[in-house]
Amino acid sequence: MIDLANLLLAGCRPVLNLPLGLVQRCHGSADPLNFADSESTPGHAVLTVGSDEVQLPLILNPFARSMQAEVELNDLLHENPEEGNRRLDIFVEQTRGELRDAVNRAGGIVYMLDGAHAGCCSPMEYGGYYLERDRELLEAVSGKILVVLAIVGGDDVFLDFVSDLPAEVFAWNSPASAFSAAYVRSLREGVQASSDPDSEIILEPRNALMPIDTPNSNFQTPNLQGTYV
Repeated sequence: MIDLANLLLAGCRPVLNLPLGLVQRCHGSADPLNFADSESTPGHAVLTVGSDEVQLPLILNPFARSMQAEVELNDLLHENPEEGNRRLDIFVEQTRGELRDAVNRAGGIVYMLDGAHAGCCSPMEYGGYYLERDRELLEAVSGKILVVLAIVGGDDVFLDFVSDLPAEVFAWNSPASAFSAAYVRSLREGVQASSDPDSEIILEPRNALMPIDTPNSNFQTPNLQGTYV
């Protein structure tokens, strides 16, 4: 397990680099095979501390898997609860298997939590169908591996719903959501990763957790100079 306390005492602020476009690929908004825009290995994030780099496997939560598989899980759960729960259980077990493998092979992971925003679910849908599944999966690896909980969404994210889920690091899209580090610290204790300068870990790129098809989003794209337009 990665020693987070020692990383934070290393004398320079750690940077967590997520593959740009990862979330958009799950939402069908980009080529799922094109990782050329990422400096990290496909399927991994990179945690950098000074000159040292650690690769963290990216693990999709069950809802993100349903998006990637193009399964309209909310509709299925509404219309045919038995079949919907059967499909959801498959995605849960896929996530559980990857988490189990990561405990044996990696020092840490990034758990990509999608669905907790109005672009995909109502609060009742996420809270009723998915929240406790995410909690169960995260609790199963709590204390066994460093977990970075990365929350997908912009200004429509249900941050209060997910703020008590177990993880050593809590990552969110601070520019698009307008939730500051101080606000998040009022919801939960522990290490943060965001583009807010008051977070312990810098999250790059700052739009990595933004699904571009989310209604009313503040999604911004980097130009060639690396600034945002």
